[in-house]
Amino acid sequence: MKNTLSSCRKAEFIDKLSKIDIGRYRLSQVSPGVDSIVEYVLTEKPDFDSGEILINKIASEAIEFSEKMMEIIDNI
Repeated sequence: MKNTLSSCRKAEFIDKLSKIDIGRYRLSQVSPGVDSIVEYVLTEKPDFDSGEILINKIASEAIEFSEKMMEIIDNI
């Protein structure tokens, strides 16, 4: 069984988040096949020729994103 939030619950979270500042992150649209609530592009133009730099950039951005989301969740 797939472990995802129902569309109704996603819409509820999106509504709550729409009332607060979530910074540079974007709220997702509730629609079939969309599992996200908040979206953020980790790197606009990935340079696949510089693998280690790209990995570090993605890791750094992902950590920052998760820390910000935890901060936001603590405040809703």
